[in-house]
Amino acid sequence: MTRPGQRPAPPWRLAIIAVAGLVAGLVAIGIVGLIVNARIGQVVEDTIAYDIELEDEADDLRVAVLDLDAYHRLILLNDPSALRAEQLAEHYAVLLEEIAEMAAIGRFPAEAPQPDGLRDRATEYYDAFRPALDAFLAGDLSRAAFDDASDRGLAVLSGLEQSAIELDTLGEALAEAAFESVEDERRTGFLVLGGVIVGLSVLAVLVGLGAVLMVREGRRLLTVADEAARSKDDFIADASHELRTPLTVLRGNAEQALALGTDSPPDLLEDIAAEAIRMSRLVDDLLLLARSDAAALPLALERVDAEPFLTEVAARAQPLVGAPRRLTVDIADRGALEVDPARLEQAILILIDNAAKYGRPDGRIELMTTERDGHLLVSVRDDGPGIPPDAVPHIFERFYRVDRTRARSSGGAGLGLAIANSIVLAHGGQIEVDSVIGSGTTMTISLPVVQTP
Repeated sequence: MTRPGQRPAPPWRLAIIAVAGLVAGLVAIGIVGLIVNARIGQVVEDTIAYDIELEDEADDLRVAVLDLDAYHRLILLNDPSALRAEQLAEHYAVLLEEIAEMAAIGRFPAEAPQPDGLRDRATEYYDAFRPALDAFLAGDLSRAAFDDASDRGLAVLSGLEQSAIELDTLGEALAEAAFESVEDERRTGFLVLGGVIVGLSVLAVLVGLGAVLMVREGRRLLTVADEAARSKDDFIADASHELRTPLTVLRGNAEQALALGTDSPPDLLEDIAAEAIRMSRLVDDLLLLARSDAAALPLALERVDAEPFLTEVAARAQPLVGAPRRLTVDIADRGALEVDPARLEQAILILIDNAAKYGRPDGRIELMTTERDGHLLVSVRDDGPGIPPDAVPHIFERFYRVDRTRARSSGGAGLGLAIANSIVLAHGGQIEVDSVIGSGTTMTISLPVVQTP
């Protein structure tokens, strides 16, 4: 407001004041953002350094206990020997190493199993069972006494496994609480930043539409960052420990069956063990991608002929289909591909497994190939109920389920299609979806064909 006799402020001065106010506001946003980011970063750092680490170490401890338990039982079922006694010592050393890594975390709630107690119980087990094993091998201990010592040792191992489960559960609870703290800090920061932005919007009118667009863009980026952070948090919380333990148990059982010399063909058991190891590597890669937020999936590319490669994949897919459902295959010679065979096979098997889960129990699943514009099209078609049109854009999102109840009953976590899509994208391809309600769904992987010189 200009008083009588007072000259109005020149427009350029008003512009300078507006720009200065805008700059000051932006500086304020930056300072507030740095403070909020530092607070969130500290909470996340504490979460990863302790809560998630506690989950990881507890899971590793349980795996070590299961390995030692499995080898202990292997000794009982076979004739004990000095070699097996030494190998038992190696498994025991791994268990002590896992306990030491857990102790390195540095702090434990009073109600939780403590590393010193875990170490004492592990020592109690080994100091009781190993001398009994040595005495039995030397002929100084009867079989009945040896079996009694073995039962006591297995009871101690069972208690150790229960302690590992308690620590894993505690870590999950602490991680969930920590992520809630991160969400609270993020929400507070968003409110503070929102208040600053509202105040700046008044000044932004004086400097034109550009400032308004900048604020809108800032809000969009905040939303995108928020969604990315939430997706990453959800992925770590839901996926980090759902898969590793079952795979380790599978490998331990397969190795135990090989050592026992069962009636199963050795080459089949070797395939089971090798497949379990490969799946463990793939799971570890997936967790590594989630935590590092990598831009691209690492691939071990090699040139493969499409027809024999896909034929082998189809043969390995048969157990996923399950009787009386049928898998029909129409694969023609379509040239060569530059791919990571293990990753691409994983993507195709995911599509076939998905078709088996949602197709008719007595229906048919088709695996076929065609060629279009220099690309190989690998299609998997089912005769299920189809996907609602509004759900199709979301089916490749992590943890998205079209039918949550059915997905849960089939053991799905909502990750399969997201993993398959990331694998195909990393190969420079894409997945196309064609679904009609009541008539089934066709998912097609499109990959560039290697040009023959």
